[in-house]
Amino acid sequence: MFAAPINPIFKRHLVLTFCLSATLLLPAASGQTVTFADDTFDNLDWSLQVRGDAPFFSASGQQVGSGGNPDAFRRVNVSLNTNGGTSGGFVTAFHWLDSASYDPTVSGPLESIDFSINHLRIATPPAHNGQGFGLALKQNGYLYRASIFFTQTLSGWQNTQDSSITPGDIRGNAGAPDIDFSGSEIGFGFYTAHSSPNNRTNDMLTVGYDNYQVDLHVVPEPTTVCLMGLGAVALLRRRRVR
Repeated sequence: MFAAPINPIFKRHLVLTFCLSATLLLPAASGQTVTFADDTFDNLDWSLQVRGDAPFFSASGQQVGSGGNPDAFRRVNVSLNTNGGTSGGFVTAFHWLDSASYDPTVSGPLESIDFSINHLRIATPPAHNGQGFGLALKQNGYLYRASIFFTQTLSGWQNTQDSSITPGDIRGNAGAPDIDFSGSEIGFGFYTAHSSPNNRTNDMLTVGYDNYQVDLHVVPEPTTVCLMGLGAVALLRRRRVR
């Protein structure tokens, strides 16, 4: 038995309706992944922005050629009250991988972001939990930070991962970054942070970072979802005819 032919006008209407439905209702499809990574930390590839509210604070980031996980890594110093004062405050250093740039208006909106980095405590006062660190973004002159982690252990190189990051997990003075079609170019890196109470002088933390990686998961294009759905319908219709 053969299926009755479908009216051409009805067929076009069916295809259009299905495309719209597939675009809205198929969450399983995934788009491409864009990856930015660095495991050598050449000084020419990275730039630094420092923010703080203490009377005297500083931060630096420099490549060290050996001792990483393996080989080269980035050595980060953050310090407060190195002038002998005892005022409390904080310092945050934003380390930017200058080649890590993504434009949602050109390459499509982002669905989520994965972040991974290795870290090693080198010199940390005993009373500290270590440096705070996490994923950093910048857009339209504003700086943003994702969830904060701490370099708490002294037992060799450790790995920290932060997966499925969305705008709700990212905060800055301008709220959250715009990762949709209307969003402008986004830069990526990582931040390191340190705060100090009022009774510490020459409060400095030194940590090594290696194997930086950010994976950007792009929202699939509607046409891709539609074609996937149409392929499924064609397969089902073929089975029915048989």
